[in-house]
Amino acid sequence: MIRGAASAFVLVAALLAAACGTPSADLFVVERGGDIPGAQLDLVVGDGNTVTCNGTERPFANDKLLRARELARDLEPLLDRKLTLPTPSGAQLTFRVFNDKGEARFADASAARDPALSRLLAFTRAVAQESCGLPR
Repeated sequence: MIRGAASAFVLVAALLAAACGTPSADLFVVERGGDIPGAQLDLVVGDGNTVTCNGTERPFANDKLLRARELARDLEPLLDRKLTLPTPSGAQLTFRVFNDKGEARFADASAARDPALSRLLAFTRAVAQESCGLPR
C-alpha cells in the first residue's frame, strides 16, 4: 500500500515538473499598422505573465492577463467566422487579430464594430504603453 502511494506521488511530481517547463500557449496575436508614428506593433499575448512586443518579451501584469483571457473568449466567435470590416477613409490604425482558430481584420474607424473589438483597441493601447513602453 505504501509503495503504491509512493509511486503515485512520484508520478504526480514528475508530471508537475514536466508541466513547469512547457511554455504557455498564446491567447491571441495583434498586428497593428497605420501611417501615423508609432502605429506599427506586433503583440503576442501569451497565457503566462509575458507578452511579446515587436519580438521582445516583456513582463505582463496579472490584471492584464485576466483581461486578456476574458478578451480571448469574447473574440473567439469573431475569429471563428473570420470577420473582416472595411477600412474607412480617415482610419488611422488597422488591426489583424488572430489565434489558432481564426482571425479578424478591422480599423479603428470601422463602423458597426463589435464591443469586443473596441475592448481590444483599448487593451492593445494599454499594453503597448504600459508593458511595451511605446508611446501609442
